[in-house]
Amino acid sequence: MTTSTITKKEYQLREMNSSKPGSKLTVFGVAKVPLQQSTQYDSLAAQFVENDRASNHMTRKLLYDSFTPADLRKKNVLDLGCGYGRDGAYMAKRGARVFGVDESAALLRIAKKECPSGKFMRADFSNLPFYDNFFDATYSRYALQHTADLEPAFYELSRVMKPGAKFTFIVTHPLRQYFEKPTRDYDSQEACTSHIFDKKMTVSEPSHRFTEYFSPMLLNNFTLERVVEKVDVEAERVAGCGRYPGILMVEYRRNDRQSSCVDMSNELIMLDHVQNKAK
Repeated sequence: MTTSTITKKEYQLREMNSSKPGSKLTVFGVAKVPLQQSTQYDSLAAQFVENDRASNHMTRKLLYDSFTPADLRKKNVLDLGCGYGRDGAYMAKRGARVFGVDESAALLRIAKKECPSGKFMRADFSNLPFYDNFFDATYSRYALQHTADLEPAFYELSRVMKPGAKFTFIVTHPLRQYFEKPTRDYDSQEACTSHIFDKKMTVSEPSHRFTEYFSPMLLNNFTLERVVEKVDVEAERVAGCGRYPGILMVEYRRNDRQSSCVDMSNELIMLDHVQNKAK
């Protein structure tokens, strides 16, 4: 399979200005305003953490079981949408060097205490502050669906992940989002209101089509290894819609590519850069 080459010419290391939430970022030459997920979760941080600590959601076991000890030990692992760091703490205890990005400053403050060895910073998924070919594995649990435009985020991941790196993500199933959409128009992107933690909390997220998680760009740069669909027993059930999946888990593997990999000295520079930035 021919893979597209993601070069440093196309992407540069971008310093994120955390003092300006919602400021415009240039992505692929187009000015975009990121979704204000930071605003949503900053205001809900304490309630979210309290409910999440009390929950042993089935997606945690799904995520954790998808990684072997060899995937984690002494490996650079990215937690995309790290929240308050609970998943990062699990990975760190199994030997991973955990790096987490999120848009919520409030959750990141908690993450630094939850996982002291991790390096956490505020960043937009389409502007990751890491060098090319840096991560051995990436995971994301219930975070990617909050990004309205997934393609720039997937491009960024293909840039920062090493050839052969594992990428596992869990998102709200598009079918559940369809039932929760006000118009029931599958092709239109709308804000969906989801009731989580047995209806204890309400959050909003943009809807997505199933094919967005299997785009030509993804399939050109990653090898699809596994797809899992599950009924979410803790999620709200839309009346009259029967039994439907609320969870979608996808596992990919970064393809080999011709672009040169960074050497160890470059990786050590990146580790030092991230450590200073996370202070």
